[in-house]
Amino acid sequence: MAQVFSLGHIAMKTTSLILFALFASFCAFGQIQRPTIVLTSKDVDTNHVRLATHPDTPYQNLVLRLPGKTSEELYAIDRSHPRVRIVKNGVVVVEAEFAAALWDGTSTKCVGLILGFRKYDDAKLAQKTLRGN
Repeated sequence: MAQVFSLGHIAMKTTSLILFALFASFCAFGQIQRPTIVLTSKDVDTNHVRLATHPDTPYQNLVLRLPGKTSEELYAIDRSHPRVRIVKNGVVVVEAEFAAALWDGTSTKCVGLILGFRKYDDAKLAQKTLRGN
């Protein structure tokens, strides 16, 4: 005996499959692990660590240079969207929300990183730690 499906039944099954695929994609996206970069005062040029924003700015930016890293290596860090942990004496002091490439004035060469923080106090702590204080 042949089974008869209505258009509503087929549409419901199709919708269920689409929702399941979207849910699976969402779950898989949540499982992607961002790389973690650990920075200490030994990793940065302590003379070029500066807070580029003010306490009343909604988002805080800390600018730094990493001697020994090429423009390509810095840009690769930018593209990997890493977690950046600032460490002193083996203890995580603060974690940046994001890391972005710092470009020279011509936007052709990456010369450092910009670390983003939600709180001014976190950015100041990161600055102080990376300067070796």
